[in-house]
Amino acid sequence: MKKSVAIIIIVVLLVGLGLALWLFGCFGANQIEVGDVTEFGGIQWRVLDVQDNRALLLAEYLLEFRVYHDTPQDVTWETSRIRQWLNDEFYNRFSDGERERIVETVLENKDNQWWGTPGGNDTVDKIFLLSMDEVVRYFVPVEVHDGFDLWNDERYLDERSATFENGIFGHWWLRSPGSAPVTASIIAYTGQLGEMNVAFSQIGVRPGMWIYTN
Repeated sequence: MKKSVAIIIIVVLLVGLGLALWLFGCFGANQIEVGDVTEFGGIQWRVLDVQDNRALLLAEYLLEFRVYHDTPQDVTWETSRIRQWLNDEFYNRFSDGERERIVETVLENKDNQWWGTPGGNDTVDKIFLLSMDEVVRYFVPVEVHDGFDLWNDERYLDERSATFENGIFGHWWLRSPGSAPVTASIIAYTGQLGEMNVAFSQIGVRPGMWIYTN
């Protein structure tokens, strides 16, 4: 009788331990919050947004210099070489398990808000660059989104500036068009909005992607 009671107690404890570990996995170890820096695929990422079981990640550091497009010609995000590279060569650097966690995302590609330069068709991508709208959305507190020119407000420039992992500052591409179809928008090393010819090679890449968190 005593042996049976002991067995029952042990079983209950094991079930309780299993439940605790499961809960920790769901709500502890796998839980990430906006502002966290997390590792995924050997790269450090900043968490910009969390929605249900998905998180928006942006590379914490500039990864390398790349052209937006191979030649200086009119181009949109949809037809750009950098989009092709991100969703092919860069995407395939991840393991099979990691690729399964990367969410296919519908991207809105708006025209340039000041110059009317066409942004092209909306796209569906695994890996992408941020748009001008997304930079404002994720780097400026929501309560101050109205009432002044967010691009010229010096309070938010430091958050937008980025470095390579060695600490050297650099510009980084956005997917939004510049003032002409042969240019694309950038965030300068100072954090200010700028633009550059799409074939200029000294602009950093700072990819973004949505991933499933569990």
